[in-house]
Amino acid sequence: MLSRPDGAPDARGAATPEARMSLLKSYMELGKVRLNLMVVITTAVGFIVASRQIDQFDWVRLLWTCLGTFLAAAGASAFNQIIEARRAACMKRTRARPIPAGAISRMHALYVALLACIAGVAILCPTSNGFTATLCAANI
Repeated sequence: MLSRPDGAPDARGAATPEARMSLLKSYMELGKVRLNLMVVITTAVGFIVASRQIDQFDWVRLLWTCLGTFLAAAGASAFNQIIEARRAACMKRTRARPIPAGAISRMHALYVALLACIAGVAILCPTSNGFTATLCAANI
């Protein structure tokens, strides 16, 4: 038998499906996916309201703008959890978060946060405009 019940890598070094799902859940919690979906919805509504010409509405630009915004917001949330990890470990409400619980190391979270933020700003710059990307980077 190659897979282990605790989700640890099997004899070949491959992670079991349970371990992959656990890591995915940790990433989702690190990036505060549910909270940042509200940010994306607000972005989409603002984009739609700001569009003056409905006949020439650019759905592709809207999708790229939402993706870039989501990645930047998720990265910023991850940075926040990295900064607050020690305090979060002391509080009952937050000690189960991925970093205090030990599901993800601070260094691993830092790489994820950097990648998400850089990707978000890089997507926003050519698909929205430089000013939007600059505001996004400043908010991170």
